[in-house]
Amino acid sequence: MPTTILQVRMDEELKDEASELFEKMGLDIPTAIRIFFKRAVAEKAIPFELREPTAVYNANRGKAILRALQADAAKNGTANMSEAEIEAEIAAYRAGK
Repeated sequence: MPTTILQVRMDEELKDEASELFEKMGLDIPTAIRIFFKRAVAEKAIPFELREPTAVYNANRGKAILRALQADAAKNGTANMSEAEIEAEIAAYRAGK
């Protein structure tokens, strides 16, 4: 089977970190890349989930904010308000502006 050379530009630190990781697994970089390519072709997809890194950060941040709001609501006695009570609070606030 004919072979080809593939060149990739990447941050040297990333290459070194990946090389160290692959070494611990008994692999070198070319073998790890071949494994990735073979798996992608077999699955007809990237063999892992891709998502925007900030989406994870924002989701975690959103959860933290929600927990803080829930704690505040429990602390000041508004945690069990009904929808009608919440709407009345909003209306009162808007009328006071």
